[in-house]
Amino acid sequence: MTVYAKWTYGGGGDGDNDGDGDNGGSSVKPSEKTITVTETSSGLFSGSMGKISVSANMDNAFSNSVEVKVTDTGEDKASFQLGAGDEFYPFDISLYIKGTNEKTQPAPGYAVTISLPVPENLLDKKELLDVVHKSDSGKVTTLASRLEQRNGVWYLVFEATEFSPYALVVRRAGSYDESAGVPYYLNANGNKVFIGLAANGKYIAPEGVTVSVM
Repeated sequence: MTVYAKWTYGGGGDGDNDGDGDNGGSSVKPSEKTITVTETSSGLFSGSMGKISVSANMDNAFSNSVEVKVTDTGEDKASFQLGAGDEFYPFDISLYIKGTNEKTQPAPGYAVTISLPVPENLLDKKELLDVVHKSDSGKVTTLASRLEQRNGVWYLVFEATEFSPYALVVRRAGSYDESAGVPYYLNANGNKVFIGLAANGKYIAPEGVTVSVM
């Protein structure tokens, strides 16, 4: 973790300690670089109660102000290597140097935090939503994301370092195979703890345990 200190002149003297009253050019000006969403033409988010928002460490991640555009994409389910039963909602995120058609991306080690309002038709499935990214090389990755509620609106928040096709995906719930057995895990005492069926056709177990069947 890197911690930055930003200094501002708090009054007294001439501000640069040289006594000439001209500030000597030593005052530190805050960054004037900005990152803003300038286009949201993706039909997926039309009618959403909230607006897409973005943030980044502009002092270090970019050398210029940045525009973010969220548009539709022609990518299909097969190109994202998804199963037939998965619900698939594609879109595209692109970053441009402000005022140009030149694409850009954050410097290595930095990311853009993106907050997407959960589409109205997916609100009842918001806990099942994944954010999936397809790189220029064709690699498909499920990104870590979290749900946040702000002023009554649900947002899906994640960090992005690459900007190309994305998708919101509702995974098909796996069916229970009786022939496989009953799922369980071992607790700290080595005793079997059987897992009950939870909502949406999924089993819930503590994080980090190994699930077996018998």
